[in-house]
Amino acid sequence: MRNEPVLDILVNSKRSDWLHFDRNEILILLVVFFYSISTAVYMPYAPVWLAQIFEVDSFLVIGLVTVLPNTVIALTSVFWGRLADKYGTKIFVLLGIGSAIMMYSCLLLFANTPVQFLIIILLGNSLVSAHLFNIYSMATLSIKKRKEVVLGKMSIVMSISWLIVSPIAGFIRDNINDTENVFVKGIIDLFSKFVSPEVANNPDMLFQLLIAVVVIIVAFCIAMFIQSKKPEKSIVIKKAGIAKKTRITEFPLIFALVMVLTLAFQACSTGFWSYNSVYFIDTLNVTSLHYSTFLIITTTIGIVLSFLFSKVRNKKSNALIVTIFMVIQVFVYLFLRIFPLNSTLGLILYSVPLYPIYQIPLYSLVTSHSTKERRSTAYGIYNALGLIGGILSTLLLGFTADRASSGIFVMLTITLILAFIALGFSIVLQIFIRKEKETKKDLTAQSF
Repeated sequence: MRNEPVLDILVNSKRSDWLHFDRNEILILLVVFFYSISTAVYMPYAPVWLAQIFEVDSFLVIGLVTVLPNTVIALTSVFWGRLADKYGTKIFVLLGIGSAIMMYSCLLLFANTPVQFLIIILLGNSLVSAHLFNIYSMATLSIKKRKEVVLGKMSIVMSISWLIVSPIAGFIRDNINDTENVFVKGIIDLFSKFVSPEVANNPDMLFQLLIAVVVIIVAFCIAMFIQSKKPEKSIVIKKAGIAKKTRITEFPLIFALVMVLTLAFQACSTGFWSYNSVYFIDTLNVTSLHYSTFLIITTTIGIVLSFLFSKVRNKKSNALIVTIFMVIQVFVYLFLRIFPLNSTLGLILYSVPLYPIYQIPLYSLVTSHSTKERRSTAYGIYNALGLIGGILSTLLLGFTADRASSGIFVMLTITLILAFIALGFSIVLQIFIRKEKETKKDLTAQSF
């Protein structure tokens, strides 16, 4: 009889986690949805805009479109995380979203040269980074549900936004420049008077950036009504007359392994992603419509995976999922390397989404191995190292492709090597997590 109430609570809690949405949760999910729309309509096409509109033919320069923003995000993530731990997450979420509004607006108005394009996204992302991971910290701290469920819902909502926007963006890119629609032409003529000449001469870029500005303003307005939980006060421990603040983690070795794995994983997945639109659209001549179809398939699978990952309830299972998908990643790049000119096979293989791994199992492991008082700082470190991995990989791939006779195809070989490295770290992490109970006493005795 004693077990029955507990079972009922677990069942009801399980149902409530997914079927019940409180006010704060709805607002956060709406912010994620509209913010992700702006990202989906901008990010995949930024390298293509730079390559075609500004006639840039260097892979390294194209890679800088991703590297420069991510560099400033990586450099500022820990800074914003520490401030959020001290003053609360909401103010920095609003700062980041507001900065995104300014960045997209400036791209519309002032991006006339590649240098101006890069400067705008460089300055913009230095402040946009205040939002990127603090929204996750805000959600896991203010929503009283299992972290996997919270992270899973956020990942699903983000995937849905990409699912909706990808075909729209593909249609715009394939059709808007040569449209005969009087209404659309009227919009183009109207806004062309105010935007930069380069944007005015490229209606696809004009429309996509206009969409980004509108939806990001909606995200900002919704975020203003989120009730952010007050920051946890750091516990000060006095030992031998010395006061010490709460540590980021009580499991420094495992925490460090998660960070290293994140760096290796993002180096593999983000590096090639920086050039994937150039690879498929410009090199293999895949139409924008087919490319958007690939994004639809990827995000659809991502929704399913996000839901399944949200059902996981322990660290060992999360670590196992990460390892399984690191194996899948190896096979994806192995076959891409063997059949580099087969665009259909390439799109099918590349449709296997890996972003849910970063957003749910790995985020969950960071959450499990960090203290609430330092949650935003832990997320900031996690976010920064992941970005650094992508930055280094993007630079390496671009630099090598510019000098290799095989061009962009050499990226597949390098990325395959990085995939094996990520797999190796995931196996080591899984071993240590499975031994966590045995080593817990030793781990907590160390300082991070």
